Amino acid sequence: MILLIIIILILTWIYYLQFYKIKTKESIFIDDLINQQLLKTGDLILFKAYNNFNSIFHGSYFGHVGIVYMQNGIPMIFEANNIDNISLKKHHSKDGIFLTPLIDRIKKYKGKCFLKPIYKQLDKSTHDHFYNFIEFGLQNMKYDHAVFSRGICRYLGIEKCGKGTDCGQLVVLSLINLGLLSEHEYDIPRLHHLKYVSELTDLINNNYMPLIEIIDHPFAE
Repeated sequence: MILLIIIILILTWIYYLQFYKIKTKESIFIDDLINQQLLKTGDLILFKAYNNFNSIFHGSYFGHVGIVYMQNGIPMIFEANNIDNISLKKHHSKDGIFLTPLIDRIKKYKGKCFLKPIYKQLDKSTHDHFYNFIEFGLQNMKYDHAVFSRGICRYLGIEKCGKGTDCGQLVVLSLINLGLLSEHEYDIPRLHHLKYVSELTDLINNNYMPLIEIIDHPFAE
């Protein structure tokens, strides 16, 4: 009986992480999101894929996250991503750190995307300073494929976030750079930063609002 209960709990956990489709109070078409200029630097974009099992391995419902940077009025997404089995153009980063147009990223994604909007617009100096960090990341950081083992090392305090990074770490470092998280957050041991940022609401002098589902075409499920 105990074994049966354990199996049911495991299957329920797998179902929620991998197959359950969350509901949001709001949704918006990607074209409206872009055309109405609703995006702000500091917004988060959360991704849920249905063609891989990443969520099961790292215990987070969402499998990927990136942070929005508004570049001359164009919403870009700053992210760290695994580039295995991905065709890259010559100008793309071979280290897995990207700053790319958000609309292209969402339209090509195989899964669901969600906006986690920041409440207050950031001031210009903070916005401009963030680009310096983005440039540093693009030139010096790289995606670390050992997400699970490095997560254990960070959780045990053996190492901290560094130039070898993943999507969650990069977002945490970005939020610290933007002054939205305390620098002390850098020292807190976490197994996987993706789960942390996906649940994050309270920021320094700001906050994240509820998720909004982004619909990339009129016939999306």
